[in-house]
Amino acid sequence: MIHTMKNSKVLQHNGVSMPMSMPKHLFSANSITQTQMVNDLLESIALEKLALAYLINAEAEKMKFFTETSDKHPILPTNQEFVEYQRYTARIIEAFMEQQKTLNRTLETVKEIISSIQLEDKNDG
Repeated sequence: MIHTMKNSKVLQHNGVSMPMSMPKHLFSANSITQTQMVNDLLESIALEKLALAYLINAEAEKMKFFTETSDKHPILPTNQEFVEYQRYTARIIEAFMEQQKTLNRTLETVKEIISSIQLEDKNDG
């Protein structure tokens, strides 16, 4: 469920509020400083990692529900359903791992940008 609050949204999941703000500005590459660009990239990486953590938790909850034996299940899953669910889970985990790799590459690029900025500042000063 998403609740709108002024210029931001809050996603409610299992009693946990996750603020989701809209971009503060749309800009061209020349309208922000290098420092602001680095900060925006780092914030973006952090938010994506947080989103992945929430998705992983949601998948864990689904797995827990699927595999538990209790009165919550109208019927117990068959062996074939377990195999299908295992394949589904493997694909989800693979997608999460690929996203993590992309985020790590982005972080490495940000580190290179920071080093470049520091080198420019050193040469200018």
